Amino acid sequence: MSFNEYLRVFRKRWRVLAICVLVCVAIAALFVWHATPKYQASTQLFVAAKDTTAIGSIEQGSQFSQDRVQSYAEIMNSLQITGPVATKVGGGLTAQQVAHEISASAPASTVLVNVHVTDKSPARAQAIANAVSDEFATYATNLETTSGAKTPPVKVTVVKRAELPTSPVSPKTTLDLIIGLIIGLGLGIAGAVYREASDNTIRTSQDVQSVAGIGTLGVIGFDDDAELHPLVIAQGGHSPRSEAFRALRTNLQFIDVDEAPRSIVFTSSVPDEGKTTTACNLAIALAQGGKKVLLIEADLRRPRAARYLGLSDSVGLTNVLVGTVSPEDASQQWGNIPLHVLPSGPPPPNPSELLASRGMAALLARAEATYDIVLLDAPPLLPVTDAAVIATQTSGAVLIVRSGKTTRDQLQRSTEALRSVSARLLGCVINMAPTKGAHAYYYDYSTAYADRPAPPSPGPVPPLPPGGPAQPVSRRRPPPPARATRPAPAPTRPGSSTPGASTPVSSPTIPPRPAPRPAQSYPTPFVSSTPPSPASQAPATPPPTSPSPASAANPPASGEPASFVKPAPAAPATTNGAEPSATSGHDHDDRREDAGDLLR
Repeated sequence: MSFNEYLRVFRKRWRVLAICVLVCVAIAALFVWHATPKYQASTQLFVAAKDTTAIGSIEQGSQFSQDRVQSYAEIMNSLQITGPVATKVGGGLTAQQVAHEISASAPASTVLVNVHVTDKSPARAQAIANAVSDEFATYATNLETTSGAKTPPVKVTVVKRAELPTSPVSPKTTLDLIIGLIIGLGLGIAGAVYREASDNTIRTSQDVQSVAGIGTLGVIGFDDDAELHPLVIAQGGHSPRSEAFRALRTNLQFIDVDEAPRSIVFTSSVPDEGKTTTACNLAIALAQGGKKVLLIEADLRRPRAARYLGLSDSVGLTNVLVGTVSPEDASQQWGNIPLHVLPSGPPPPNPSELLASRGMAALLARAEATYDIVLLDAPPLLPVTDAAVIATQTSGAVLIVRSGKTTRDQLQRSTEALRSVSARLLGCVINMAPTKGAHAYYYDYSTAYADRPAPPSPGPVPPLPPGGPAQPVSRRRPPPPARATRPAPAPTRPGSSTPGASTPVSSPTIPPRPAPRPAQSYPTPFVSSTPPSPASQAPATPPPTSPSPASAANPPASGEPASFVKPAPAAPATTNGAEPSATSGHDHDDRREDAGDLLR
C-alpha cells in the first residue's frame, strides 16, 4: 500500500484508531492515578586497592579494584547486609523487603559502586541507603581480610551520602501517558489496516466495477429521516438526496440513446437494501420530469411500494394476472403527475409462476406501448428467483447495492444470476452511501451546491397561474444591426466570360423557421375512468365534427382496447388544469433568432 492509501484507510477507519488511542491513554492515566508514589535515595562507594606485596604495581591494583566492584554490586542486597539494616532502620520492614528495595550498579572502567534505595517514604529511603553503605563497608572489610592477615587488600569508602528525596521517581506521569499514546497509535494503525483488509463490503463505484464489471448509475446518500419519510423526492426542494434521484433519472435517460429502455426492473441482492424506496422516488422524479410512468409492484412476497405511496393494495397485479380484474381497474393514479401505480394485490401461493406467465409478458407489452417508461419493484435475487424471471421479459435490470452492507460475494452472485438468464444489466445504484468520511466527496459537492442561496431575481416575476407554475418569461434581445449587402453581379450569358472577372459566391442563407409543434398529449392510461359530474357533461346534441386526418389514417387495431391507442396530438397539454402559457411560443422564436444570429 502506498502512503496515500494508508491515509485513506486512516481517514476511513478513524474510529478504530481513536478508540485504541483513547483506551490506551485511559489505562495509562488510571495507572498513574492509582499508583503509589515512590522516592529514591542514592549513595556512592569507592573501592581502592592497598599497596601490599601481593600487588606489584598501580595498574595491577586498579584492575584488581575494578574486578572487585562488579562482585560488590551483586552482593549489595544479600541478607548478611539487609538483616542488620532492617534491625537498625526498623519501620516494620523485614530483611527480604529491604533487599527488594536495594539496587546497585558499577559503572564500567571505574572503581565506584552506586547504591539506590526506593521506598514509599522519602525519609526511610534515605535512612536505608545510608545504613546499607555503612554496613557494606564493614562487611567488605571483614570479607576481604584473610586468615593471618591484619588488613584487607581493598578499602571501601563511602564518598557520597544519601540526601532526602523531594520528588517521586514513580509513577512518571508524562512519560507514562506518552507511552500509552504510542501503544494506542500502534494498536490503532494495526486495527485499521486489519479492518480494511478484512472488509468485504461494497462502498464505492470502483468496488462495483472491479467485482461486477458494470458501471454505477447513481449514488444515494444516507439520510436518517429516510425511514420515516421514504418519498423524499415527493417533497420537492433541492436536498442532496432529492438531487441524487434526479441525477439517477438523467443517467437512465442516457443509457442507450438509440434503444432507450422502456421497462426496468429494480432488484437487489438481499432484503433491506432500499430497492423499493429507490423505485418509488425514481418513478416520481420521472413523472415530474414529464414522463408518463407506470410503477408495477412486482414484489409479491413482501410488497411495500403501495404502503409507501399511500395506496391500497387489496386489488393489483395478482388479480390482473389471474384474469379477474382488468389493468384499467387495478391501476391507480398517484398525485397530479402522470404516474400510475399497479399494486401487488393479494399474496399468491405461486409468485414465480405468475410472474413467468404469458399474462405478465402481455401486460408488459401493453404497458410499454402505453407509457413512456415502466418501472418494476422486484424481490431480491439471492433468496428467490422472481427478479431473474421478470428481468428476462423487460428492457433491463438495475441492481441496488447498499453501501457497507452488500458484500462482494453477494454482488458477484447477483450479477451471475442475471447473466445466466441472459438479462440485460443496466448498472448499479449505490444506496445509503456515507455522507461523511473518505467516500463522501461526491456528496459534499451536492450538499454545498444545494445549500447555496438563489441569486436575486433580475426583474419582477409574474404571478403563478391558478393551475400550476408559470411558463418561462420571454426576454427578447434587440435585433442585430443591419449589415451592408453586397450588390448582386450582372447576369452573364452561358459560355461568355469576362477577363479578370470571377464567379460570384452566394452568401449562406438561413432556412425559414418551422411552425412551432403543439405539445404532445398523453394517451389514456390504463386506469379506470371516473364518470363525469352532471355539471361537466357535454350537451345532448354536440356539434358535428369531422374526423381528424390522423385518426382516419391510423384506425385502432382490431381486438385492442381503445385506451391503449395513442391519439393524435391535439391542443397543447395543460399542467394541473392551467391554461397553456402564451409566452411559450415566443420562447421558441427567441431561441431560433439566437441561432440565426450565430449563423450570421
